[in-house]
Amino acid sequence: MRQSGQPVSIAKDGVTRPDPVALGEGEYDEHWLQSLLYEHPDVLPVDEIEPTFAPLVPLGTEITCTGGSIDNLFVSPSGALTIVETKLWRNPEARRQVVAQIVDYAQAVSDWRYEDLERAARESLPDEERGPEWSLYDWATTYHGDGDSRLEEQEFVDAVSRHLEEGRFLLLIVGDGIRRDLESIVGFLQRTPQLHFTLALVELAVYALPGGEHLIVPRTTARTTEITRATVQWR
Repeated sequence: MRQSGQPVSIAKDGVTRPDPVALGEGEYDEHWLQSLLYEHPDVLPVDEIEPTFAPLVPLGTEITCTGGSIDNLFVSPSGALTIVETKLWRNPEARRQVVAQIVDYAQAVSDWRYEDLERAARESLPDEERGPEWSLYDWATTYHGDGDSRLEEQEFVDAVSRHLEEGRFLLLIVGDGIRRDLESIVGFLQRTPQLHFTLALVELAVYALPGGEHLIVPRTTARTTEITRATVQWR
């Protein structure tokens, strides 16, 4: 059984333990969690899960697609897409529902073209984040700085289009108290053998610090290898 201890801060004047925050209570709802991931995408341990999808560049929250809205959507400077569903668990039934939901979103996004993704991001991002000349390419390739490894625009468009066409996504279910239920999850994953995605479950422990700051401790509780030909393997 995997368990995580409480963080401890050690200073000259002694040891302190930050207070844990109960997600789902007060201001700490799913909207708060979505905003946290949008503003601080590095909270998600994508480098540990699937490095080719890092670093994450936010494309917005509550992005409309067939069948609902995606809680958080990200792209990498290399054109890889990450779909995030935030969930504060209330009952075991919700676990199966959220897995089915994120797989359905992946199916919907795989039907998009590059222009559809760009339009969805433009409509979702706050006005102050984009001007009249905003483009998905410039946003994705300069968000973390304009490095020497920046792709040419056509290379980026081709990479995004290829990921969309193949359904090659990273799917993250993020929340509190996440535990894997292999029997119920595998059935949903095998419904879409034409997609090529990786699914991971990420648990966030949140602690309150003085001055309104927070300490976030992410933990990957389970992940699949890439889902291909309806074969599911867990790591």
